[in-house]
Amino acid sequence: MAKTKMLNCIIIDDEPLSQDVIRDFVETCPELELIGVCNDALEAGQLLKQKDIDLLFLDINMPKLSGIGFVKSLKEPPLFILVTAYPEFALQGFEVDAVDYLLKPVSFERFRTAVNRALERFSSSTESTGQHLMVRANKRITGLISTK
Repeated sequence: MAKTKMLNCIIIDDEPLSQDVIRDFVETCPELELIGVCNDALEAGQLLKQKDIDLLFLDINMPKLSGIGFVKSLKEPPLFILVTAYPEFALQGFEVDAVDYLLKPVSFERFRTAVNRALERFSSSTESTGQHLMVRANKRITGLISTK
């Protein structure tokens, strides 16, 4: 099995306390490299232009532009995990293909589960051995089929 790539990530949240919690969790995970912390989606957009980012920890309810609006505005968004205090946006989050949906306050155990999902999705999307066709159903990768 190939070595897991370290994922470059950013935190996008307008609440300093939430930023601190997620930052502490990210620093506990050896597979994650924190590239930056942004207070809103517009700041994050600038960082995405400058750095190669694999994963976003993204709040939904932010000033100027919501997290979901931000993801919809990106041509090729990186993987993202929604981190929010609002359970009513869960369906909308999965409609934009969120890796996971974490409700604040977030426990480390739940955070770790979400990171594992992101790592799994990232590794399955970057496999380069042979030729494969990804099959998607209901916004999920349901299998890989060899085209040989």
